[in-house]
Amino acid sequence: MKKPKKEYQVQKLNQKSLTPYKELSASIHSLDQKVNNLSDQIDLLDRKVDDNFKKLSDRIDSLDQKVDDNFKKLSDRIDSVHNELDQKIDALDRKIDSVHDELNQKIDSVHDKLNQKIEKVAIEVVHLKEEVKFIKETMLNKEDGQKIIEHIDEFARRVETYDGKTVVQDKRLLYLENHFIDHEKRIQKIETIFPK
Repeated sequence: MKKPKKEYQVQKLNQKSLTPYKELSASIHSLDQKVNNLSDQIDLLDRKVDDNFKKLSDRIDSLDQKVDDNFKKLSDRIDSVHNELDQKIDALDRKIDSVHDELNQKIDSVHDKLNQKIEKVAIEVVHLKEEVKFIKETMLNKEDGQKIIEHIDEFARRVETYDGKTVVQDKRLLYLENHFIDHEKRIQKIETIFPK
């Protein structure tokens, strides 16, 4: 059987008009395969990204744990150093208090000694004031000194006069002594002549 011409033409037309659709369908199919390939690659990349994200997340968690551990160690070390410093500060405070007490005792001792010395000096000052007052009362003034000098001058004149008289007296005594010796000799002669 022969196909009628019209049908043949329609078929031919259909085949001709279907060719672009077939090509388009082949292109779509090819694109669909490419999309599927890309989807597979995207899935693969997505799994790689997930794996890398998980690894990165694990690494971050590990680093976070290390940071926490190091922070705890550092915190413990700081607490230890803080406690050690507190102990040293307390020991230093006790030492300062001890030195402060010792210095206060020494200052009190020096203060007491100074007070005693000041009292002695005050007593000495009072005695000195009394002595100065006594000296002022009994001290020679110019008039008294002048009177004493006048008396000394008078005494010196008398001594000079006496000195002069002494020389004269010495001569008289020497004369009298010679006469006495002479009288003594005569008396002895008389006694030898006239015994008793």
